[in-house]
Amino acid sequence: MSKRGENIRKRKDGRWEARVKLSYANGSAKIKSLYGKTYHEVKEKLLNLKKECESEEERRNQGKTFGEIAGEWLLLQSANHKGATLLKYQTILETHLMPVFQAYDIQTLDEHAIARFISNKMASGNLKNREPLSSSYVKLILIVLTSVLEYAAAMGYRGELKNHYIAKPAAVKQETEVLDLNSQLELERYIAQNTGCTETGIALAIYGGLRIGEICALRWEEVDFENKIIHIRHTVSRVKNEDCGAASKTKLVIDVPKTRASARDVPINSKLLAILKNWKSISNSEFAVSTTDVFVSPRTFEYRYHKILQNCGITDIHFHGLRHTFATRCVEVGVDIKTLSELLGHASVNITLNTYVHSSVEQKRTQIEKLARLGV
Repeated sequence: MSKRGENIRKRKDGRWEARVKLSYANGSAKIKSLYGKTYHEVKEKLLNLKKECESEEERRNQGKTFGEIAGEWLLLQSANHKGATLLKYQTILETHLMPVFQAYDIQTLDEHAIARFISNKMASGNLKNREPLSSSYVKLILIVLTSVLEYAAAMGYRGELKNHYIAKPAAVKQETEVLDLNSQLELERYIAQNTGCTETGIALAIYGGLRIGEICALRWEEVDFENKIIHIRHTVSRVKNEDCGAASKTKLVIDVPKTRASARDVPINSKLLAILKNWKSISNSEFAVSTTDVFVSPRTFEYRYHKILQNCGITDIHFHGLRHTFATRCVEVGVDIKTLSELLGHASVNITLNTYVHSSVEQKRTQIEKLARLGV
């Protein structure tokens, strides 16, 4: 009978046997048996084998660099993330992390080195003009860096990182762009009087809250005129270009939506329905905002959108500001947050509340005026 905690037993032939599981770097494993005439002889063999295994593990880990570990980590992420997210991670690694940490021994990369790195990025991290990087982008760089180190710790390449010693960049809440009501009405008048693919895309954002990638990827077959529903099932994403001999490192592709919640059905209101029907009647493309047999790139579409704002004399805002505007107007007319969250394709209502809902000055004045109606 084996002793408690030991896998050593006496066989029927009188010999003693120890059984141990050996794991290899490639993920395979096998059971190895050690034999001896006595219990102590087998136990000594077992202890020696464990020492050999520990030494081999140390030799395997010794000299592992950040660059090697980051490569393993990125390969692991490819199974869990979309191409656009992978491209973002790879860009951060190649642009910011590898030039500084690639040759670092993974065991010696400590909190002090990381703190100095973050401080430098906050002070002059922009590689083009040496200006500070935004706190949100530095936070993203830090997330990737710590994720690589956490993977290294989980794999036994190093100890755990003491994150509480690393000062994170202070969050700076950006003021979200929203069209005021007069500007929105002016833009609505323009797209009602002018028929075209760009005008149709603007309508999809104002009346449906669609993202620019979703608009550029939208096919007519995904617009159900009979039931007045738009089926959001695709988006345009920029991914790494794996084509042999390609001139560009990245390319645009039709991809699945950003998240599971982003795949959604958006009802078509009466104004949007009229605009879609009018443009569909003369459209010669399978894509809703294209005039050719291929989709329009988001960058090209946004350029055309800014030209329309300029022609209308409307204060210039990013196209994504139309999505913010849609959410704000929905709140102002009393759309409940749960419904709005689903219309926008958010995973939780907190994202909707914290990111897209902005009270106008008039709405705040209306709400605070309620205090004046209280009896004194």
